Amino acid sequence: KNTNAGTAARALSTLVADSHGFDIFAASSTFAGTYGGVPAAGSAVIRTFSSAGSRPTSFLIGTGGADPLHLMTANVPRLTVMPSGRLLIGTQTEYATDGSITPQVQVHGTSATASSLSSTAWTAGATSPGTLVLGRSRGTTIGTNTIVADGDTLGGIFFNGDDGTGFKRAAWIDVQVDGTPGANDMPGRIRFLTSADGTASPTEKMRITSNGNVGIGTALPTSGKLQVAIAPGNGAEGTGLALGTNDWGGNSATTIQF
Repeated sequence: KNTNAGTAARALSTLVADSHGFDIFAASSTFAGTYGGVPAAGSAVIRTFSSAGSRPTSFLIGTGGADPLHLMTANVPRLTVMPSGRLLIGTQTEYATDGSITPQVQVHGTSATASSLSSTAWTAGATSPGTLVLGRSRGTTIGTNTIVADGDTLGGIFFNGDDGTGFKRAAWIDVQVDGTPGANDMPGRIRFLTSADGTASPTEKMRITSNGNVGIGTALPTSGKLQVAIAPGNGAEGTGLALGTNDWGGNSATTIQF
């Protein structure tokens, strides 16, 4: 045990040959320092240190076998890393919440608050919001860049409900490449899919294409900026709505076509 000014106790400090060490100590209630901006008074501290003034390049904590790693508060596990590498919050069990997919990061709770996620930017910048980034590369090795192709799905948000036996998809929103991509050229389309009554397989109901056209009931909204198509079999075959601009003898006009 070592003593240090401002701390009540400093224990389990072990220096190795290159002067790097591992430090566990309890700070006294009058300690005025901070660690990473967090007041250290009355805190238990675990950190790496070096008597030579330089710190180790990494700090590893984990389990040696196929056992989960738990982070607890009030003697309750709050965060668990499973042997599979999955990160669990609010549970110590891995769940397949998207059909056959068991998500790598899971948040579970018994209320909206306990099962929520938040990304909030505290900044005066007009273009610095909280951000969720979804991406895709055709590279099969992490960190390698391989161009995607027309029609590739780049990201999606799934909305699932429990049918009593498991979770099934009610709807999803995804983004696909909408054209041939290239350097600094990534055309995209947004699709909106919902499951009809009696099914759990979402089908496309609306899309916004790379040129800004909106299609409802059609995957090819080429008749105008807004095109609504009626599916055959409902007594209204061939009817629909297209809103756009047409050229009438050299004069452009906004038209509504039925």
